[in-house]
Amino acid sequence: MTRRLSFTVRSRSDLQSLTRPPAFRSTSIGRIELNLPNLPEADRAAGEQRLNELYHACGCGEGTIGVIVGTLAAAALVSAGAVWWTLGAGAVAGAAAGKVAGVWLSWLRLLAVVADLRRRAPSLTVVSGEECG
Repeated sequence: MTRRLSFTVRSRSDLQSLTRPPAFRSTSIGRIELNLPNLPEADRAAGEQRLNELYHACGCGEGTIGVIVGTLAAAALVSAGAVWWTLGAGAVAGAAAGKVAGVWLSWLRLLAVVADLRRRAPSLTVVSGEECG
């Protein structure tokens, strides 16, 4: 089992590293902490909470909705004459579609949060390829 470590965001490249698509993320990142210069405390706390929520989103809520929708759709097909195992297939397909949609939507929201943090912490500049805070 991979040990999950806290990750402290101190620069633009640290923020940018959080925007990798979910399939390419590091599984060792646990709690994300913000340590950006000139970022007000209220923005830091809110940003930290939102980053952690979105970075670690699993799509379970959307997957649950997908199971319900898929099962209801399959039940309608079964009542119209489809074979009984269509119920199981509908539930599995709904779960998979919901989970993928949930993870994808969380990633898009994460990109927006990172862009917002970059705007709110203007002292994050790049000088000769190195970042300064």
